Amino acid sequence: MPDTRWIDEPKRNEPLWAPLQSYAFGRSKERLLEVAGQFAVTVHPRYAKEHTDACTRTWCNIYVWDVTSAMHAEVPHWVGPSRDPAAPGPHNTELTANDMIDWLGVGRGEWTRMADADQAYSWADLGRPVVATYRARTGQHGHVAMVLPGRRIAQAGAVNIFNSPLALGFGSLPVVFFGHL
Repeated sequence: MPDTRWIDEPKRNEPLWAPLQSYAFGRSKERLLEVAGQFAVTVHPRYAKEHTDACTRTWCNIYVWDVTSAMHAEVPHWVGPSRDPAAPGPHNTELTANDMIDWLGVGRGEWTRMADADQAYSWADLGRPVVATYRARTGQHGHVAMVLPGRRIAQAGAVNIFNSPLALGFGSLPVVFFGHL
């Protein structure tokens, strides 16, 4: 398991600086696995479900934000009035999974919709950031996960998983993929 002592407290509304980074000029499937793996999504408290009397809260959006930020292809958790990535603050908006999917859907930050799962998996096999998404239509928050090489995913959610099949995170839901150019 990776050393995650650099992640102090779960403070989910604040960005992290991860020790392992990935840049467009040095992408590889090995580096993608290292960068996504350093967050220890299956065990780290930052991504642990929270149960309250009213609901269960999960943190798929935070995990995707952390990984894509470390890959210099940020899918933001906070946006400013212009919908560009921003720091937490009173004039900025915090994004849910559905909001992230909407942000991705307009092609911001060099993100593009993939033609199909095969294209998404091919990009991940090259080490490119790819996000699997399900946009909920019932007022729920939807779901986002990182696509990993070998037709696998990593996610925080109802079940926190790493290097697992897509169906374990999304079941039979219709998934749309977005890749970073």
